[in-house]
Amino acid sequence: MTVSDVILGPGQTTAPALAMPSRDFDGGLLSRLSFTLTKADALAYLYLPRPRSRAAKIARTCWFLSGGALTGMLPENLTGPPQSVRFIAVLIAVLAVQFTLMLTARALKRQWQAQRMIPHPRPAVFEEWTDCVAGTALDGPDENYLSPELIGEIVDTPTHIFILSGQTTITLPKRVVENSAAMVVHLRELAKGPYYFDP
Repeated sequence: MTVSDVILGPGQTTAPALAMPSRDFDGGLLSRLSFTLTKADALAYLYLPRPRSRAAKIARTCWFLSGGALTGMLPENLTGPPQSVRFIAVLIAVLAVQFTLMLTARALKRQWQAQRMIPHPRPAVFEEWTDCVAGTALDGPDENYLSPELIGEIVDTPTHIFILSGQTTITLPKRVVENSAAMVVHLRELAKGPYYFDP
């Protein structure tokens, strides 16, 4: 077999340096899944829980404090005396309206972001190479590549498998995977190593 007969990995001309010794070094590509990315896939990514920044926490606190302040400034004939059942009911109603507005604004923002990421359905792939996994980026036609030791977290949701590492995300919709539970286990095992350079 010559080099021209081998399916080489991304930018690879020789056996990949980070491949696991137990895997096939003769060919770069081990498997490929082709599918279509849609706005729903971007939304699933945008709904992943994320740590809140300090500024976001402060903004949320100020938002709800303003509701309490507004309730305190309402006429007493509307709210009743402070600490009365009526006052507490008005306060809860104001906070509920604020919470609903916040959730609505967040949902509209995510819809807008998802539309920008994937304005129209487009072809995508998920690949496993001897030295990495790769997947079409949500925000463009390029592929994201992660070698096993760079995989930070495998997030298993009801509809998707997300492979995360810093700012890099590989999205795998479960609708294209025959056995998603087995795929999650496989990716987590892959991320554990051993890696090629391990003793």
